[in-house]
Amino acid sequence: MKKRTILFALLLALTGCTTSPSVSSNNSLGPDSVNQENSSPSVSIDSVTSTSPSQTPSSQSQQSSSSNVSNSTSTSSSPEELKLSTIKEIRTLGKKLNANEVGQLVKFKATYLRAITMSRSNEDLMYFADSESYIYLRVAYANYSGYLANRYTNQEYIVTANVAKVDGVIELAFNKEIGSQETVVNCGQNVQTSVNLEKISEKKESILSMVDDFDNIPLNKKKYGTGKIVTFTGQLIATDREDANKKAVFSDGTGVISVIANGQKFINAEDVGKYYEITGILNVEVTSPAILHLSSKYVEMSDDLENSIDAEQAKTVEPDFLKSKYVLGDDFKSPSVKEYMTLYKTTGYVVQNSKHTTNYYLGIAKENKGSLISDSSSGNNKSVSGLFLMNHYNINERSFSYSVFYDYYYSDTEVELYFTIHQFYSQDHGWKIFPIEALVEPLSE
Repeated sequence: MKKRTILFALLLALTGCTTSPSVSSNNSLGPDSVNQENSSPSVSIDSVTSTSPSQTPSSQSQQSSSSNVSNSTSTSSSPEELKLSTIKEIRTLGKKLNANEVGQLVKFKATYLRAITMSRSNEDLMYFADSESYIYLRVAYANYSGYLANRYTNQEYIVTANVAKVDGVIELAFNKEIGSQETVVNCGQNVQTSVNLEKISEKKESILSMVDDFDNIPLNKKKYGTGKIVTFTGQLIATDREDANKKAVFSDGTGVISVIANGQKFINAEDVGKYYEITGILNVEVTSPAILHLSSKYVEMSDDLENSIDAEQAKTVEPDFLKSKYVLGDDFKSPSVKEYMTLYKTTGYVVQNSKHTTNYYLGIAKENKGSLISDSSSGNNKSVSGLFLMNHYNINERSFSYSVFYDYYYSDTEVELYFTIHQFYSQDHGWKIFPIEALVEPLSE
């Protein structure tokens, strides 16, 4: 086994609401804010997809394309008349619905885990869980912005909405007649949460065992989709310092996966090399798979594993291996889920994107002084023949001077680089990658 050692600094208001044991997390999430992503009507749903713990579609080819959900079930009960159900009971009701049908009005008490925004689809999903199960409420951005967008996560709420079945998935449809403030009502800040993440999450023995789970998530036209809650153990190998470490990459020697926090960092750049147990929601955003962070904790490992990265399974590629892939508007020619979840190795030169004349916009190219601009003359005007470096795109001289790439850039030295694919950067028509900075070395001394 090929190991590389990493050196780093060691850092160590409703009366009907009832309480139950709370789940602990290593971070406390604040009020949700509208970020990037999510349309759902009052009692019908347009263009929605996702997956749930009780349903696993046969393949990713079952993509939703603007599903019109009929309201064939009466909603005669008023919110005040409804009795509280459990999420498990609501799921049972949902299974009886026909495909793309909105059912009866339901009410339940649960913990608000986090929002999942889908900017290209103009929708938001509000993810709730109790001690036995979980479900999300789909809300059009116009209804989500304002009151709903400012609900606190990790707090208990009474939720009232219509149960629905979309693409075989049981979810909740926002009811405009009830309105935002009656749809999600806070039980009070001192009420213990009912969620039990340990019970409702699915334990994964490896990162690559999640490939099928991601592939089975139905995606909408904009390539968004959400799935089950999982728990896995992995080693931190990279963080997005440009986004205050809200994004990180973990590996277990078989595969890699990005983990994205909700509004604030959950990890430090100095923690690279350490192992963590992560619990989160499977999510696909514009073809890119990731885990949406819910909780995490440090895991003690044996001395031979601690502070080292297993690079044995890395796939060797050229810096231009993604030049035929791109995500532009509604034109998707992206890597597969497994390709996103693969550790790669390449050799090349650190070069500047000459399109930009201020700050550094750096990437890896096959040739010294190679271009990071799409070449329309050769017909390749959709994706560049190189890779953009996360944490090195639009940085100033001072920030760059602390980079492991600094000397290699100014000495025109060819480097060996391990990395993972992050997302397509449509503004400059190229793929952003997470370089494993601890493993960067000159190709020859």
